[in-house]
This record gives sequence, C-alpha cells and structure tokens, in this order.
Amino acid sequence: MQLILMLEEGVYFAEGHGDPPRTLVRKNAKIFTTTRNWNNALEKARQYRMFMNAQLINLDHITCDRCTNKLRPTKEEGTYNCPYCMKLHQPH
Repeated sequence: MQLILMLEEGVYFAEGHGDPPRTLVRKNAKIFTTTRNWNNALEKARQYRMFMNAQLINLDHITCDRCTNKLRPTKEEGTYNCPYCMKLHQPH
C-alpha cells in the first residue's frame, strides 16, 4: 500500500524537518505503507495547525472520476490516464 498525506490543496507531508515538513511537489511527498503511520503523521502535523482538509491519497487506487476505473500512470510525471474513457487526469 502506498499512501501520501495531503495537508492542504497542493501541499503534501514530506520527509525532513519543519513544522511539519511540507512540499509542493507531489513526487517528494513522504510515502506511508500503513494507515497507522499516515495517522501518526497527521497527528504530528496537527500539533502545529489543524489541517482540517487533510486527505489520505492512496496511490494504489487512483480512480477515474467519470467511470471509476483504475487509472494508469503516463510517461509525464504526476498524470494518469483512464484506459476506458481515455480521460487524462492530474490527481490532487
């Protein structure tokens, strides 16, 4: 399982130092392998700010919002393609 923590729109929890460590580059987001680790990171981040709109993003289950099929990564970093409806996606 590959999970990342989006603290705010376009802001991801990262490895490193900070209050909490953050990045605007999705590929630099820290990847968690369990929801427990993800939850612990969210709790630590909330010691500094509430991050009320924080979201769990499961990189293994990114689905099309039009037809709900599983998306496939494209050659371009951070974009996905739906094999059924051929819609190009840039997930949050």
